[in-house]
Amino acid sequence: WFDSNGDFQHQDYFEPIFLVPEEVESYKNAYINIITESNFESIENIIHPTEKSFRPFYYFQIPIFVSSPNHLKYIEEKYGFDMFHDLIDHSYDSIENDVDRFHKVMEEINKLNRNTNIFYYQYFRKNKHRFENNKKILLEKFKNNRILDLDYIWNLI
Repeated sequence: WFDSNGDFQHQDYFEPIFLVPEEVESYKNAYINIITESNFESIENIIHPTEKSFRPFYYFQIPIFVSSPNHLKYIEEKYGFDMFHDLIDHSYDSIENDVDRFHKVMEEINKLNRNTNIFYYQYFRKNKHRFENNKKILLEKFKNNRILDLDYIWNLI
């Protein structure tokens, strides 16, 4: 969660019922994050990003979304994140057919899996500013949204 200054705080401050297990080391030690979103089927044009869609930007990872069509496009346009199109073919995002979209995502994962850790290490060093900018966008957007949420609640009172 984010405190009143917009700084990230660990979830240990919540009651146990609200805690979501998160192995921070698994995020810190991965170059790519394959996000399996809550909604995958292409029914009723639903695009529903959850916290899972935003984790890769906090942990300096490259995202691949297993989600409903146009999920990536929505996040990219709404928030302005860099989706690393120079490395990943995200054309799977526009495929309406669920089976075809899933197969296209798996093809892209297989393609990326052929690269070595050294390749990714060099890519990350060369593009460090892009990862840092994504995290900056994330923290700024959520700080602003938190303020909007508080204003909304305050106006209800």
